[in-house]
Amino acid sequence: MEKNRSRNLSEEVLEKLSIFKDYWPMLKNNLRIRERKEKVLHEISHDLLGEVRRIKEEAIERLEDNIERLRRVLESRGAELRIARDGLEASRMVVDLCKQYNVKLVVKSKSLTTEEIKLNKFLESEGIEVVETDLGERIVQLAGHRPSHILGPAFHMTRYEVAQVLTRYYGRPIPPDPQEIVMEVRREFREKYLRAGMAITGANFIVAENGAVVLVTNEGNDRLSIAFTPIHVIIAGVEKILPTTKDVFKILKVLSRNATGQRLSSYTSFHIPTSISYPREGSVKPRKMIYILIDNGRIEAARDRDVKEALYCIRCASCLQVCPPYNIVGGHVFGYIYSGPMGIPWTMITHGVKNTEFAQLCNFCGLCKEACPVNIDLPYLNSITKERYGKKFGYPSINKNLKRYESFITLAANIPSLSNYFLSSKIGRKLIEMFIGLDSRRTLPKFSKNNLGEVFKEVGDGREGKVALFTDALVYYMYPEWGLKASEILSRLGFRVVLPKQKSSGMPLIQYGFIDEARKIARYNVESLYDLVEKGYKVVSVEPTAHYCLTYYYPKLLDTEISKNVAENSFGFFEFLKYIGLSKVTKILKSLDDMKITYHLPCHSRSRDGSMATKEFLESLGAKVFTKDVGCCGLAGTWGMKKGGHGYELSIEIGRIVVKQYEEMEGELIATESSICLQQLASLSKLPCNHVFDIVEISSD
Repeated sequence: MEKNRSRNLSEEVLEKLSIFKDYWPMLKNNLRIRERKEKVLHEISHDLLGEVRRIKEEAIERLEDNIERLRRVLESRGAELRIARDGLEASRMVVDLCKQYNVKLVVKSKSLTTEEIKLNKFLESEGIEVVETDLGERIVQLAGHRPSHILGPAFHMTRYEVAQVLTRYYGRPIPPDPQEIVMEVRREFREKYLRAGMAITGANFIVAENGAVVLVTNEGNDRLSIAFTPIHVIIAGVEKILPTTKDVFKILKVLSRNATGQRLSSYTSFHIPTSISYPREGSVKPRKMIYILIDNGRIEAARDRDVKEALYCIRCASCLQVCPPYNIVGGHVFGYIYSGPMGIPWTMITHGVKNTEFAQLCNFCGLCKEACPVNIDLPYLNSITKERYGKKFGYPSINKNLKRYESFITLAANIPSLSNYFLSSKIGRKLIEMFIGLDSRRTLPKFSKNNLGEVFKEVGDGREGKVALFTDALVYYMYPEWGLKASEILSRLGFRVVLPKQKSSGMPLIQYGFIDEARKIARYNVESLYDLVEKGYKVVSVEPTAHYCLTYYYPKLLDTEISKNVAENSFGFFEFLKYIGLSKVTKILKSLDDMKITYHLPCHSRSRDGSMATKEFLESLGAKVFTKDVGCCGLAGTWGMKKGGHGYELSIEIGRIVVKQYEEMEGELIATESSICLQQLASLSKLPCNHVFDIVEISSD
């Protein structure tokens, strides 16, 4: 059963890759949004982001209290509140209302939650006409598609495809001109507004203190939908309730800038239940407002320590804008109803873990967490989803093989010559593909004759301090010379350098949802390092992912004081050089004057202060450094080595886009501090690709 699901996902990816080829509609649309965002995101303070996070945390903690508070307010204002346990119950409520009030035509706006419950099909099966009035939603409705993006439902379609859909629907030629398309649809909508018996909208937020329904759009069709209809039905998840209007205004400042790069969306509407009436047939009649709030797994999720963070989402789509796999294959593959990184935990919450197989497309680069204005740890939520899927339906066989990666590497490192011969031969790589699942086209690094533990010697007099060197499997077994160079630089700077007992970081285990096994490795490494930290050592990692595990995921996995202590005393190598002062470092290294370097920032190399420490290091040596934050290189450890569409094939397409941008810059070579990124870049670029340790040389003075 599991094998068939994995094969189908791989085939879906390959199909999208063949259709899009070098034209990536999702990527291009999201890049345009990201360019606009760069102009306004600096206007949001860290304090405001922290406040928004706090508002959402407290709203979810007091969710059931907020529901009851809202109920009392609505009853006092003549509106009605209903709570639906699931999508079926919510849909039946709407159908019953349509029958009660003899509604034959429903106009809808801002209704992602109704996609979650598949309301349109339910209404149409009862003979009720449904018209989506947001243009993107209308296009996918007529095309028979589901939305591919939470903000741009039709992002996956070209204007030519849209014109074809409308030509079929209207029965006359519609040119592929955006303005003409808008005018055609607008003419249809006006007639629908006047005839509709019910308007259904979603809600960005619902305010508990006054019942206000807050809608954020760039078309304003929610206002027209509501203006002429006697019944306004609001369908939203229970997590959309916020205590006060002040809370909404704070979030709005963050939402619009992160969603579309606007300071304020074209239309931000507050619909408050009052005695407001609507015009119809020459008379004025009172409008009825009915709120149908959907649970559908949300209340249970709010009680789930590992999952409730997903409910903090404000639906800005920042995570979708930066996710490399999503931007290649789009939301119809990377999604169920909700798509992209946020779609993984949200699918688990609302539609069950059985529908989250697409979580395997998450390469765990972490860019979604970095982009999220509410600081939701989406990679970890996705790992939790993979764990629950694996425990219930079985982990993909290749992931189960890669769970034993450290055993494979340790065994192969004991016989390096034979292992290298095997890895470099076509037969050997085919056998690895057949029995483990690593694609035979992926070049694998060679094992060193001696691993780092065999050649390392404690060095340095310790006059400036003491350092414990932490690596990862590739540096330890394949590139020990980088560990030795790091040690030599630190010793020349006056540090005593030791190599403690350690296992690899365990990132693949976290990445693929083997949380229990990852916790064991985290505990081993933390306990090994803690004794040294207590003696005044700083932990310095020469591999970005190893550092990321130490400082972020180990404390999360273990939740102990010693793991937090180790994290607080851990640094990435170049971050540590910046910490002790680059002016000291330049005195012991040779100049890189006149060297033009294009620098690739690994996903896990973000310094705590948000700077690019490695770039500053290279510039301090006189190099002219060019860089562009193009995101993940696409390899993402063993993820991009796996056979199939949702491994090697997808990884290569992501990498090609990155490399193309680098080759258009002025650098003579590409440099990075990640051994994994280096493999991907070197396999795809025409430019020389080097690890930073291979560029810098220690002065003989």
